[in-house]
Amino acid sequence: MNRGTLFHEMAGLLDYPYLKEKVIQYAKMNSYVMSNKDLDQFLSLNENKLYKKWMKLNHQFELSYIVLKDEMVLHGYMDLVIFDTDITILDFKTDALNEMELVETYKEQLITYKEALQKIYPDSKISTVLYSFYLKKVIPVVESES
Repeated sequence: MNRGTLFHEMAGLLDYPYLKEKVIQYAKMNSYVMSNKDLDQFLSLNENKLYKKWMKLNHQFELSYIVLKDEMVLHGYMDLVIFDTDITILDFKTDALNEMELVETYKEQLITYKEALQKIYPDSKISTVLYSFYLKKVIPVVESES
């Protein structure tokens, strides 16, 4: 299993707050040895104020979607969707990129997620963000429409 897939799975399957021992155990079960850097980056979710807040709210990991875009059927999974007064779509990223590079690289992907969710929740304000494990932070990507 690659590092990105592993981080996604651990975020969705392990109990929050994430425990170092459980993270190491899950990685080992999947034939991945967590380096100190990996542990530090993954466990940074425990310290992120927004993520802490979101884990207390109604949320769903790996929310499936299907949408017709440019005459093509697109389907997949959104890493995490948080349902509050507004809806937030979060996409986890393990790339070693700066904020601008991450946003430029993944903006279209998040626009597609937002369009799919807007069809289900047409009256909801939806925002999209990335969580960069490399930068250990939440990065806004597409501003919500009013």
